[in-house]
Amino acid sequence: MFGALIFVAAAVAAVAYVLELPVTGLLATSGALAIIVGLAVQSTLGDVFSGLVLNATQPYHPGDLVSIDGIDGRVLEINWRATHLLGSVRRHEPSDPQTPEIGKAFE
Repeated sequence: MFGALIFVAAAVAAVAYVLELPVTGLLATSGALAIIVGLAVQSTLGDVFSGLVLNATQPYHPGDLVSIDGIDGRVLEINWRATHLLGSVRRHEPSDPQTPEIGKAFE
């Protein structure tokens, strides 16, 4: 990883020197692009890591009755992206993202 970063920095410096182009605009644009991409994938990465933690710790299993943030139901499926519940009052499958569950108390 560090070698790739040095290679990119050397390539940018070489192109700037040979072509006599200013690289400040390129650096500012790449920084802004990195911020935009980071903010765009923040929620998705949070869900993925939360799902991995839930799958590793397994606080509940399919078939368990749970109450997560006021939603009561039976766990149908747990995957890395969502927990699928069958509600006791509503006969449908709400799909809750994993991220909020990490900080919530469930029964």
